[in-house]
Amino acid sequence: MPIRVRRPDIEKWLLALVAGVPVSLWLFGFTVDDALISVRLAQNLANGSGYRFNTGGPVVDAVTPLGWAQLLTLLNEPSPWGMLFSARLLGLLAWWVALVLLSRRMSTLGQSPRRWLPLLPLALSAPLGAWCSSGMETGVVTLLATIAVCEGKWALLAAGLAAAWRPELLGWAVLLGVGKGWGSAETGRIQRLGAALASVSAPFVLVAVVRVTVFGQAAPLSAIAKPTDLGQGVFYAAGALLWTGFPWLLVSPTFRKLAPEFRIVGVAALGHFACVGLVGGDWMALYRLVVPVLPSLVLVGAAVCEQSSWRGSISRLALASVANAVLLVQLGPVARKIVEQRTLLSEQAEPFLNAGGTVGTLDVGWVGAAAHGEIFDFAGVTDPEVARLCCGHHAKKIDRHLLERRGVTTLVLLLAPKAQLASPWWQSHFDRFSENYVAHQLREQNWSVVAELPLRNTEQHYVILRRADSAMVGVAGEQH
Repeated sequence: MPIRVRRPDIEKWLLALVAGVPVSLWLFGFTVDDALISVRLAQNLANGSGYRFNTGGPVVDAVTPLGWAQLLTLLNEPSPWGMLFSARLLGLLAWWVALVLLSRRMSTLGQSPRRWLPLLPLALSAPLGAWCSSGMETGVVTLLATIAVCEGKWALLAAGLAAAWRPELLGWAVLLGVGKGWGSAETGRIQRLGAALASVSAPFVLVAVVRVTVFGQAAPLSAIAKPTDLGQGVFYAAGALLWTGFPWLLVSPTFRKLAPEFRIVGVAALGHFACVGLVGGDWMALYRLVVPVLPSLVLVGAAVCEQSSWRGSISRLALASVANAVLLVQLGPVARKIVEQRTLLSEQAEPFLNAGGTVGTLDVGWVGAAAHGEIFDFAGVTDPEVARLCCGHHAKKIDRHLLERRGVTTLVLLLAPKAQLASPWWQSHFDRFSENYVAHQLREQNWSVVAELPLRNTEQHYVILRRADSAMVGVAGEQH
């Protein structure tokens, strides 16, 4: 006999969608340069050049989620900005599906309207609204993480797939597996626990094996280029706990009285914040690394509100909403214009970046969308040799001999906020250590400024320099 879904049930299933869609549309203009790294890899895969950032360069594991670039090749977009748009749309749609699943699960928690209160901070969440449509894998991973906490036969496998794409989610996935396996009936508990752990860890192990086989290392290249900084990680995790808002929903004595399934989800989500701290956090705005578990905190928060008083629920709701509102107001207006900013910058820089030779820069994302030739990555995120140099990805010491060996004829350097281009140019105050180090290395060589481009909506400028004997250097680099 077919199951009939009543109209009120359908309306409840859509409440989270109604709450989450407006902020995600308002922030649809957000992206980061790393998304364009995946796009360049995908385009090289699509044109037959292989899994490479540079067509003449080595096979590199330049992005954390192995498989994301391969998925983007299916979008069949010849333009990098067209492919980025399609990737952003894919992530946005994945997030909207996650919202429907979340709303459906929340509708089963009980009868009290208090369970819908966590949708208010959800409607103000800049991290969820921005990152799920950034063009990176975050939207799809958030969908997998939401499937994992909404129960069902594929829940643990979805958790494992999320951890395979985002390694810092492994602790979260293992906590879910242990909780669900151990919390089952006494009979066959060990077998159930083993099966649960196998489900959440198998995809992660498989990806690690593939990495070792193809790239010679289990960790992503980005993890080598950006070594862990525990101090930064703790600061990042503390900020995420405070400003993403949703952890406040769990601060209640009622949490201990919840059904085991919700306590497991809550502990796993909060455990993920600790894992993020241990891996060193992230340099990107709006707490990208914790975004996939935020819907699970909404779900557990709804369960807490269902069993709490109106007074306590509204107090926690106020804290969560204020935290999200602060992020949205402070960072939202700038974040939603990043695509526009980067597109304009790429268009302005393109004539100066395609005059032959290799372009050297820290910001290989937007530069890779504008430059058609080889790019030398000062951060090492796409370059195995540079990745293994000392220090973080913004603090590599790129000496002039390495620049000459790579045939670098064009430089793209970012001035520090409010800094002016000096004369001579190498006395300018650049934004990051590597750029200042390169400028110091090249102070006695014949480089000239060919363009100074403003970074829209900021107080910074990019400087593009060209080496006078660039034709000869370019030939030497190609011969090497």
